[in-house]
Amino acid sequence: MLKNQIISLVGLGKMGLGIYNRLYNVNLNIRGYDINHEIIKNNTHINFLEIDKILELSDIVLFAVPSNDEIFNIVKKNRIKKNSIILDLTTSMPDQTIKIKNYLNNKNVKYFDAAMSGGANGAKNGTLTLMIGAKESELSEYKFVLDLISKNVFFYGLVGSGHAMK
Repeated sequence: MLKNQIISLVGLGKMGLGIYNRLYNVNLNIRGYDINHEIIKNNTHINFLEIDKILELSDIVLFAVPSNDEIFNIVKKNRIKKNSIILDLTTSMPDQTIKIKNYLNNKNVKYFDAAMSGGANGAKNGTLTLMIGAKESELSEYKFVLDLISKNVFFYGLVGSGHAMK
């Protein structure tokens, strides 16, 4: 069940912190990480884990970092829980998205792009628009999470197509 699964958010800047708080406020088993540890010090409610533990333990990891170049660098350096899902909320290049997907497929990890639009207020209020490179059925178990953070969700089928649409 979703409540028992570990959900993590990497990148707790303006967008990420709003998303984190929405998931935290409904008592999900949420963890967070940001390279800027001052964010953690200033938000004591964050269930902080270092990045290696986030990837090792989480069932789903949402990345709200500047681009998927950072994601690719992180996943290449760390062990990732098998059969987990990585949801890339960045606005990035579709060709890099496909490279990451192929890399993670070899590690039994699913990777989907979910370009977001709506700014910090959208993240805080749960009114983001998500453009997802996946079939809806591939993320059906996490629809509850998507509904908490977004008002509009569009599924485009193939990994990379969410980033291409943005």
